[in-house]
Amino acid sequence: MVIVYADSALGSWLKDTDHRVKATPELGLKDQCEGLPWHFKVLSASLKTHAIGGKTASADDHLCASLGALPIEGQTTFSASTAEPEFSLENDVSQKSGGALNGEITVFAPARFEYDLKGCQGIDTGDPITTCAKAFGRNAGGNGAWQIGFSLDAASKDAENATLTWALDSPAVGFVDADDAVCNVQEIWHGLTPGKNEQQVPLAKLAGTEPVTLTFTGDSQFAEDQGGRPATLAYDWTYSMVIQRVDETGAPL
Repeated sequence: MVIVYADSALGSWLKDTDHRVKATPELGLKDQCEGLPWHFKVLSASLKTHAIGGKTASADDHLCASLGALPIEGQTTFSASTAEPEFSLENDVSQKSGGALNGEITVFAPARFEYDLKGCQGIDTGDPITTCAKAFGRNAGGNGAWQIGFSLDAASKDAENATLTWALDSPAVGFVDADDAVCNVQEIWHGLTPGKNEQQVPLAKLAGTEPVTLTFTGDSQFAEDQGGRPATLAYDWTYSMVIQRVDETGAPL
């Protein structure tokens, strides 16, 4: 749909016999409604997740049980947080052809994994299988940064609520390539339940120009791994982001 409007005026019917518009008309086109897209600056962002899980010594699907009659268990703690405010024109919310709003607000933040594992050792060396416990940490990603944030969807710019879909990995403890270095704690994981990473927020809260604090917490528990084999796995998370609508240069409105 194209809306045409003008600020020219016709001359008086009584005094002017030439009623044509004077001057050269111009047609300006915009591909967005007034006020859109919304640009956002991320003032701060953080994410912390914790997963804890295990399998018994009687399980037949991990090495510590089959070779040493030992259980495995582990904890994985992930944390990421920004150090400075960040602005990018990619962090915006725009209106699509059908009128729906859509956008993504994310940042790359320094991140780290901390592991606490209990399993077995001796499999690599051929020594007697004995218990093993190790705690260590590793930076996340190739450069120690992890993308955190959310995508936004709303039926229209006048909708009551928007759906935020937060970036969350599925819960997991242990490693796919398990060896003595990680106590042979083989990976225990389960896909996050669909919809668990979604949150409803008032759209008006995001449409304002003041800083907005968003928090999102949740948890999940499973009695089996993704393959349906007996296991314990619990997962919880805490997100916090402070964002603000700004102009296309990153300045407050």
